[in-house]
Amino acid sequence: MLIGVGSVLDPETARLAILAGAEFVVTPVTRPEVIRLCNRYSKPIASGAFTPTECLTAHESGSDFVKLFPADQVGPTYIKNILAPMPMLRIVPTGG
Repeated sequence: MLIGVGSVLDPETARLAILAGAEFVVTPVTRPEVIRLCNRYSKPIASGAFTPTECLTAHESGSDFVKLFPADQVGPTYIKNILAPMPMLRIVPTGG
């Protein structure tokens, strides 16, 4: 079993969850300070993003995955359009 924590908005919450045993962290928005903390503890993070700029910021900040949220507002074409100029993104659509 792998246990993680979701909807994390700040590094303090991420740290407490990791110290309590969380093996991964998920955020609903792009928070570079949360990404840095997860990287420091070598824990995978899926950072929430919606716009192409947020997706790139999450990636450049060190997020392992870009959690496209809320994905139910867009479709596969949106993801294809984001990946065309940024194929390095590891997008995980969620929400809806």
